[in-house]
Amino acid sequence: MAKKNESLFAPALSLFLVTLVAGLLLGAVYAVTKEPIEQREQQEKEEAYQTVCANAASFVQTEEITALMEEQERILEEEGLTKVEITECMAALSADGEVIGYVMTSVSHAGYGGDIEIALGINTEGSVTGLEFLTLEETAGLGMNAQKAEFKDQYLNRTAESFTVVKGESSSEEEIVAVSSATITSRAVTLAVNAGLAFARALQEVAE
Repeated sequence: MAKKNESLFAPALSLFLVTLVAGLLLGAVYAVTKEPIEQREQQEKEEAYQTVCANAASFVQTEEITALMEEQERILEEEGLTKVEITECMAALSADGEVIGYVMTSVSHAGYGGDIEIALGINTEGSVTGLEFLTLEETAGLGMNAQKAEFKDQYLNRTAESFTVVKGESSSEEEIVAVSSATITSRAVTLAVNAGLAFARALQEVAE
């Protein structure tokens, strides 16, 4: 019996040591790569902000934004918006320091393939000045087509408190034509945009 236990112990010990070493190596690799990955993601976000609000000379955090970020759940729920959140927002300034709009990261938790994260620019009149995807992991050839200009550009320069998704053709400023065979993705993106519009309106009300 003792020999049998010894024969079982040796492989178990070897497996434990291999697993331990592998875990330590993975942890070391994660520690080394974590910061460069975060830096790259931050740079990509900053570039996206400049794209969605091309007229801005700089972006700043304000006390009003900080205060409203703490109330965003209430703000969005009052607009009937759930499964979505604003994870970052900054004021977009002109060269002379005037607030010309806002840039923000809006995350919809209603995507078909997972969270959809967008960088969104909204001017002080409430129009979308730009939309760029930061995270999009939808179905190839279907939901992934949301990143094409023919879909995402529909939101630009339209004055609407919120958008709705339709199939076929749009008949008003508030209607967005869904990506073919990807209505869930289209609605998830629209949810993220609508959250941004609602939050920008709340900021404007504070500023006035």
